[in-house]
Amino acid sequence: MTKEIGGEAEQIAYSQIEDVVNYCKNKKILGLDTETSGLFNHSNVMIMLQIGDEDTQFVIDVRTIDISPLKEVLENPNIIKVLQNAAFDYKFFRMYKIMLVNVWDTQLAEMILTAGPDNNEVNLGFITSKYLNIFLDKSVRNQFIGMKGQPFTYKQVVYGAKDVEYLLGIRKEQLKDIEKYDLEPCLRLENKFMSVLADIEYNGFYLDREMWSKLEISNKDNLVNSREALDNYILSNNIHLFIDTQYNLFAEGFKCNINWDSPKQVIPFLKYLGVNTTTRDRKTGKDKDTCEEKAIGKYKNKFPFLKLYFNYKAVAKEVSTYGIEFLEHINPVTGRVHSSFWQIVSTGRISSNHPNLQNIPAREDETGSQPFRECFRGSGDNTLIVADYSQQEPRVTADVCKDPALIEFYLNGDGDTHSMVSSRLFSVIEGKDVKITKGDPRRQIGKVLNLKLDYGGSAFTVKDDLKVKSEKEAQVFIDALEEAFPGKKNYFDRKLKETMKNGYILIDSITKRKLFTKDFDEFKVLQKRLDKSNNIPSLKANFPWSDYFKLKGKISRLSRNAPIQGTSGSMTKLAAIMLKKELQEKNLYNKVWVVNLVHDEIVIETSNEYIEIASKLLTKCMEDAGKVFCKTIPMVAEAVVSEYWAH
Repeated sequence: MTKEIGGEAEQIAYSQIEDVVNYCKNKKILGLDTETSGLFNHSNVMIMLQIGDEDTQFVIDVRTIDISPLKEVLENPNIIKVLQNAAFDYKFFRMYKIMLVNVWDTQLAEMILTAGPDNNEVNLGFITSKYLNIFLDKSVRNQFIGMKGQPFTYKQVVYGAKDVEYLLGIRKEQLKDIEKYDLEPCLRLENKFMSVLADIEYNGFYLDREMWSKLEISNKDNLVNSREALDNYILSNNIHLFIDTQYNLFAEGFKCNINWDSPKQVIPFLKYLGVNTTTRDRKTGKDKDTCEEKAIGKYKNKFPFLKLYFNYKAVAKEVSTYGIEFLEHINPVTGRVHSSFWQIVSTGRISSNHPNLQNIPAREDETGSQPFRECFRGSGDNTLIVADYSQQEPRVTADVCKDPALIEFYLNGDGDTHSMVSSRLFSVIEGKDVKITKGDPRRQIGKVLNLKLDYGGSAFTVKDDLKVKSEKEAQVFIDALEEAFPGKKNYFDRKLKETMKNGYILIDSITKRKLFTKDFDEFKVLQKRLDKSNNIPSLKANFPWSDYFKLKGKISRLSRNAPIQGTSGSMTKLAAIMLKKELQEKNLYNKVWVVNLVHDEIVIETSNEYIEIASKLLTKCMEDAGKVFCKTIPMVAEAVVSEYWAH
């Protein structure tokens, strides 16, 4: 029949919601999309729901139609629902008490297929053009924002229906590459984890407004005091070059003329003190000056001023990033902070923003408390349970490299990794058995060397930490460590060789996750050019050696670090998936909530009634997930019950 929609007469087939259910409930796969009045914030609402297959798409005006009959379709585990950025829709469906299951997220699939350090587009517009050569009209989607009671236009209805059709077409094309690279296990993990992460966003984390406000006042006082400490260092040491000696009628005495927030003004003073501010720019490979702690922090024992400066920078960042404005992140409807998470970053880890709840300062004050994290608490009489893996990445490293000494230590050792590593290191260097314990200065050498090499460090990057003058001397320590743990060296060598052969990094053998980067293609071109020039001196003389070694070093670092970091990230994701399943089966899903996740740590909130069972479930799920990825070394999870976020 002919109906007028938005002023345009078109032939439209109308259905009842029961017709939609009857059509969809026996399908094996459905496309699904929604249009909403805005981003999810517990206030915006769903306006349009689109569902169907390639033959028939239904467009439902949620403002006037009750969608609860669709619950049996959307919660059917035997029907695949294809969505783009499914977490967005998942949260809106939760408002209708509908729990989406068995999802194929085209955005997550694209993240997996393009995972790596390169910035790749994964939005619907881009992947629709990539796979289907169709270009979406974004202006139509924007028309739904803030939309009230006006009827949908024909163009809007068609737009909604086509989204369903496009999603199914995209999945077909993505599936070819997913199968080609054997990524089905990885996609299954991520599709299941989607709802876990969306739950965390939905649940939010309670922040004590009054405590935070008092903390901001205290931090502003600390900032003034720490800035005065820097000025007083200049003035008390009479460093005239950095003192403003011009008489000021309205101020007492002289003042320091350095703006401590300006690197251009700080670096000359650090050079004056004798601090080596030179570092190598990883992007350009050239030297540059810096005053960042990660580059010059190794000199703070030699130059006491640096401790004052780093303290000032830390307090300044806390005041600017975690000041009173941070309270604006508290949702007026829920009274909680709701972060937005990015599910797959490079190696498979997650990230958080608006606000970043993974980066809340964990520093301890003079009383041993963590003032910022203590502001995050259970709401009302609720309690937090915080569990993290003990030495997650070192244990994963030991499990994958199968070094006998590391396996023996993690199975039967005393838990002091750094003393064990240092003892074996100096036993090789000194040619005799050496026993190093806490308090021995050599322990720090073993600790720094071991951690930095696991993350792709070199003689150049560790020589200052080792307090040696040359890379040659640093290499002696590196060679000794590799001799002390030959299994680890053999593993890293095999991993690099495998990476160079495949053109990607295999993160783990369980999910088959892979890391792709354009660097492999660039390196391959240079390698062919080098091979060709070996017998032609004139070509070899003009070979871009700097680019060659820069790329090779970058790939080498990635092949060391990415599998360990990625395996650890997938382990935590699986633990959270297992926990959700347990909570649902035990009818605890609405009584125990996951409120944050930070790499190796899961934070849940519950009432006192469920503390014991929730603690046991959380620990069990984390350790069971560890068994999936680590077959030799046990993963140990430690749970702490606290009124606030304790770590």
